[in-house]
Parts: sequence; structure tokens; C-alpha cells
Amino acid sequence: MFLRSTGAGASAKTISPVSEDIIDTVGDDPMNVPSELQNVLTSTPDTLGGSVRFQGTRVPVRALLDAFTCGRSLDYFLEAYPGVTKEQAEAVIRWEQDQAREVFGLDLAA
Repeated sequence: MFLRSTGAGASAKTISPVSEDIIDTVGDDPMNVPSELQNVLTSTPDTLGGSVRFQGTRVPVRALLDAFTCGRSLDYFLEAYPGVTKEQAEAVIRWEQDQAREVFGLDLAA
């Protein structure tokens, strides 16, 4: 389990747990980017400690997943991280949906 700080100011911050399942959504190895997302995500050992991030940015994919976990919208995420394109974020969302559909034996999203 990892900890995430929340709140606006340093004194207002609280620590809440973040499941490892949420953080590690692209494979067991944090440097493992699924082939379907190779043009959207990247990971290099010298940037963000190898965390998977959106290409052309220092924004980890975990930021998108954490935003949704906290009830934030895609628009909120895109405003907070203007370096990430809507297409990049939507590609990750589609991939995640396809993973769930595969697990539950449903048709993949078009």
C-alpha cells in the first residue's frame, strides 16, 4: 500500500492509502508499457524513477487513475495536467475498459 497526500495547503494535508492495484495498472513491472499503449505511454529509469508516464510529459499514468479514484472528471485531469492530450488519456481509459471487458468475457470496446 502507498500513501497519497491530499489537501490544499501543507497544514491541511492528510494522508490516505492508495492501493498498489491502482498504482500498478500497466503490469507487474513499472517499466512494462502494454504494446497497445506504446505510442501513448513511456517509461525510462532516469525519469520519475521509471514510473510509467504519458509520452512527452512527466505526468505519471497513476495521476489519471488517482483522479478517477477521487471522483474527478477527465476534464478536471486535463486542466490539471495540460501537457497530457485528451487522446492520450482516452487511450488509457479505453485500454483499462478493454482489460475489464476481457476479464468479464464481454465484447471489447470499438
